[in-house]
This record gives sequence, C-alpha cells and structure tokens, in this order.
Amino acid sequence: MEAIPNGIVKTLCVPGVPMLALPCAERPRLFIPARKGLDRWRASSLYPASRTTARVYRLFLRLRATIWPGDTSILPVEASPLRTFVGDAVPGVETAAILVGTTGPGRKFTVALWDDARRLVGFLKYGETALARSRIRNEFRMLGEIPEGVGPRAIKFGPLGEGLALLATPIEGRHLPAGLPPSRLVLPFQESLQEHAPPVSVDRHPWIRALVERIDGEVAPPLKWAEALSRRTGTSSAGGTDHLEQWIGSTEPRMGFPTQISPTTSSVWEPSYTVGNRTER
Repeated sequence: MEAIPNGIVKTLCVPGVPMLALPCAERPRLFIPARKGLDRWRASSLYPASRTTARVYRLFLRLRATIWPGDTSILPVEASPLRTFVGDAVPGVETAAILVGTTGPGRKFTVALWDDARRLVGFLKYGETALARSRIRNEFRMLGEIPEGVGPRAIKFGPLGEGLALLATPIEGRHLPAGLPPSRLVLPFQESLQEHAPPVSVDRHPWIRALVERIDGEVAPPLKWAEALSRRTGTSSAGGTDHLEQWIGSTEPRMGFPTQISPTTSSVWEPSYTVGNRTER
C-alpha cells in the first residue's frame, strides 16, 4: 500500500480534528479521528477485514488505537473543504473516518460522517483520477435509477478539492456472506424488484455476454463457469434463470451481487459501495 498524499487526507477531514492512520502512516488503510477513545473505537470498526485472521488483527488495531494510539501516525488538520461541501446537505458533521481504496488508477476513498450526537449521517465517495471520477459518476446515475426505499439516496454530487465527490445517505443493515444458494434474507428483496425484462437463458444474460466481450469472444470459459453455477442453483443454460439471477443479478445490466441487506432495504449495485454502519471491501 503506497503512502497517501496529505492533500487528499486533508480534503476529506473535518477541520480541527487530527487524524490517526491505521495501521501506520506509511501504509494507511483507514484514517480515524484522534480525539476521544470512544470516537476512535467506533471509527476503527470500519477497518476492512473478512477472514478470521484479518478480523483478529483488526481487533488488535482497534484496541491499540483506543487505549494507546501514540502520536507517530497522527496528522493535524487545520483546514478542509469537506465541511463546506456537506454542510448544506448534512449539517452538524463533527467527525469523519476515511477508508482508503485499493491501490490503482481507479482508487476511491470512502468517508463515514458522524454528527455531534455520534449519529452516522452520511457516506461520501471521493476520487481524483479519471477512472475513479468515471466510476463515481456511474454510481451517481445508478443511485438515481434504483427504486426508492431500497438503497441509499444520493444527496449531493460535485467537485471537491482536486476530485469528484458523491454524498449519500446511510441505511441500516448488515453484510451477508456471498454463497450458494443465496441467503433466504435476500429473496424477499429480490422478489420485490420490478421486473424490467423477461428471463433469458444463461448464455444470453447481459452479464455473461459482457464477460465474453471482455475476453475477446472466447465463449467457452465463461459458459463453462456459468454452466457449473447453473447446476448449483438448479438452472441450465437452456432453461430459466430465476435462481441464477438471485446470484448474478437480473437481466438489467445495472444489477449486481447482493452485498448488504436489512429488513426493508438492501443494496445490489457496486459491490464495494459502503452503506449501513460498517464498511468492508
């Protein structure tokens, strides 16, 4: 993980709130407010971890950040355009935590925002590269297309610092592990979606067709994979796709893998998009 330019961090911080880099300033994955121990504990829960060993390491980092943060990784922030950008949409933002995206030309940053009552009031996506900006624009369009009440709502979109930012509302929920068959908690949401197109065979599904195009028309490998997936979900390339769609999405290209669900809401677009009270990549 390469070092993050201080300019980006200062753009995304709340003015006057020093930030602590985890696990260290040389290889940061997460920046959290270096104020009260309770603030550090809450914000450090956003540190990404999926495997058991990673979750144990995250617990160690959270305890260290809460009890004995030290001062070698603390970055003072005296000025930032963040509060001006979010002020008219989510007033009263007091603290923020910055999740650093995967290194590469499309790297984005996800910022969780809390008010003075320690309530999560929004998530902000930020990117400076051309690819990151393009993905944020696409995400903004997708948020405007999904049915109302089934995902976060975009509340502000525009330039911020040297990049582009998208501010969205949080929703309550928890992450569901990906697996086959799909979790039964996903099925009511799947059934509630408006049907935009009739079912098609696996080999005609837009997701499979797009995959074939990306590998220069080599049809056999993705279809072999799709056939195996179909057998596990009770479908076939010559039959329907009801169960398969619950895994790879409906025939609408904008649909993707279910990543988070609550009793009434869920998000099924970009897998890395962060909603709810926890962020994982």
